Amino acid sequence: MAVKKKSAAKKRTAVRKKAVRKTAVKKTATRRTSARRGAGTKKLAASVKKTQARAKATQARLAAAKKKAGAQERAQQAKLKASLAKAKAEFKKADDEMKAFEKRQAVANKALAQFDKAEARKAAKAAAKKKRRPARKKRAAKKASAAS
Repeated sequence: MAVKKKSAAKKRTAVRKKAVRKTAVKKTATRRTSARRGAGTKKLAASVKKTQARAKATQARLAAAKKKAGAQERAQQAKLKASLAKAKAEFKKADDEMKAFEKRQAVANKALAQFDKAEARKAAKAAAKKKRRPARKKRAAKKASAAS
């Protein structure tokens, strides 16, 4: 009996699988011991150290940036608070001035009203006196004629 030949597709797959099995897998450092450390492990440890240092530097930079931003924000808030207080003070000053002016105006109006009232009273008195004057004159004339 003749042996069946493998198909080309199967052969290709087998070759690929063999190639995958033969590829070198990059080794990662699992234990950090000073003894029995090969050149590759040392290189890896150095690269890890470098990466950690870079990460630490980045972290420090970010922390500094955060601190700076926080300080800037606080300064901005303080500025805003100060300007708000200033605006409030200016408003209060203007309001107080307005109230004082209104009080003075009221006092002046009251005095003016009193003056007008007094003037009206004087005018009324003068009018009444003027009205009575002819009668007085007549009486005086009668007295004079009676005396003579």
